This record gives sequence, structure tokens and C-alpha cells, in this order.
Amino acid sequence: GSKDGEWFFYNKTGKIKGQETYKDGKLNGKFINYDEMGKIQREGIFKKGKLDGEVNIYNEKGEIKAILKYIDGALVYWLKAKSFWNRNS
Repeated sequence: GSKDGEWFFYNKTGKIKGQETYKDGKLNGKFINYDEMGKIQREGIFKKGKLDGEVNIYNEKGEIKAILKYIDGALVYWLKAKSFWNRNS
């Protein structure tokens, strides 16, 4: 059978590595990738197997360092955090 629903992936030490949502065997819904320490590195949405919408990229402090915008699997723009936030980091 094909993958359906939420799937979780773990590294060799048992820490979460990823979370993906499938429908009829294709990525469809929220995904999250984690670093070796279990902190979120990247999260976004798939629709029918293609990235669609914003993908947030995080730094080691858990702050957004970039936002990528996809439409039907194509990257249409990306922003670095400093270009839309006036923060001292």
C-alpha cells in the first residue's frame, strides 16, 4: 500500500529527524525537518507532491533566517530574515 497520513522519521539515536504528511503515496500537507538536537530546521507544505506556499528556514536559536515561497513546486521568491526584520542577531 501507499503511504497515507502523518509519518515520523528518527535518527540513529532516536531523536526526531522529520515529520511528513502523505495522501495516496504523495507528500501532501505539512512537513518538518529537525537538526541532530531535535530543533526545527525547516517547515512548510506540500500539495500533491510539490512544495506549495511558504517554507520557513530556522537558525540554531529557533529564529526564522529565511522564507522561501513556492507555487506548484516552483520557487518564486525567498527572503533572508534581515531583509524583513530589523533585529540584532
